[in-house]
Amino acid sequence: ALFGIFTGNFYQLFATLLPNSKELLMRNLYPELCKNFTCIGDKCPDTCCAGWKISIDDATDRYYLSVDGEFGERLKNSINRDQKPSHFIMDQDMRCPFLRSDNLCSIYRELGEDKLSETCTQFPRGHLKINDLKFSYISFACPEMVRLTFQSEEPLIIELTETEENAPLTDLDSTKKSLTDFYLQSFITGVSILQDRSFSIRERLALCILFYEQQQSLLDKGNLSYEYSDLFSRADVCRQLISEGSLPGENAMLRLRLFSLVCKVIREKQGEAFLIQLYDSFLSYYNLHDTATVTDEISNCFRSLSLHNTEAEHLLVYLSLRYTAVCATSQDIASSMIFIVVFYTTYLCFIALYSIIHQTEPDFQERIRILSRVSRFYEHNSASFSAILELMKKDDLYLPEKLLQLI
Repeated sequence: ALFGIFTGNFYQLFATLLPNSKELLMRNLYPELCKNFTCIGDKCPDTCCAGWKISIDDATDRYYLSVDGEFGERLKNSINRDQKPSHFIMDQDMRCPFLRSDNLCSIYRELGEDKLSETCTQFPRGHLKINDLKFSYISFACPEMVRLTFQSEEPLIIELTETEENAPLTDLDSTKKSLTDFYLQSFITGVSILQDRSFSIRERLALCILFYEQQQSLLDKGNLSYEYSDLFSRADVCRQLISEGSLPGENAMLRLRLFSLVCKVIREKQGEAFLIQLYDSFLSYYNLHDTATVTDEISNCFRSLSLHNTEAEHLLVYLSLRYTAVCATSQDIASSMIFIVVFYTTYLCFIALYSIIHQTEPDFQERIRILSRVSRFYEHNSASFSAILELMKKDDLYLPEKLLQLI
């Protein structure tokens, strides 16, 4: 079953996807584009084998210990086993010690693909499971996946399939099943809003913030009905909710405050030198100009980025897939919009900074580079978001009314 552009009968169309049989199979959500993904290896403008810690699963680590000869000695000297899981000791440029100068892998060459660590074979693929529902994705930390996504002008298609994994999930009780169905319907409705091109990107984000707040109110009351999914699936209701003057104005200073908090955390984590270099260049520019001029330029950049509405839409759909799943595990799906807004605002701020510094918008390849680096920071450093959220709470930046001003 596929879903794409929003229609007024969206919920009715996909209500049939929610299973009602006693024997439940695993339901899997994933972008159709994942089928077309292939690692391009040394042709990639970046490498996933540098810039972060690369863990080694226990089974692979035991095998590496059994390798003898010169290559076995090299393995022994290149792995840190003082912590669990073991991990490769990166060189001074934060590159894997087995990453060759041509960006190909020595382990793959010497021992074979089946001897790579799970981290190396699985990345950039990932998934999150909630009961019988699995959210699968390919990380936007991979430039090739971003390229595949951004080059599409059509709405992204998310497939929903049923598969048997080991055995049917016959022990899933009705409460858990209803909860999972509620998360699935929330995600479906959210994506339908994000892909409704009769609204601006800002309007779509605002509607999703409002929708997820209402879904959370139902969740808190233990009411897993689809009443708000039905309402937000109606274009006339959505149009009324974000009618002219009903949304708070954009706040460039608020964006700058959030962005400074984000960059503070990036610097503390000592990662993503490219992003920090971009931020430092902006700080030098900022020190030479008054605040009003800078915030005006950032606002103008945000508005001009509407030229890339399709890219923004695709990014937001991807983030919805990732963070609806993340937040559903703690039954706090309203928080997914905090993650989405912070990620999206951070990305646009870096695009704006690039535009201000270079006096021209980044081209397609540079936008891919910026997004993949932002994705690395957020998606693959679990402590990063926690640190940012703590700083946001001090300034109440996580409240819905503040999120509406950030977008």
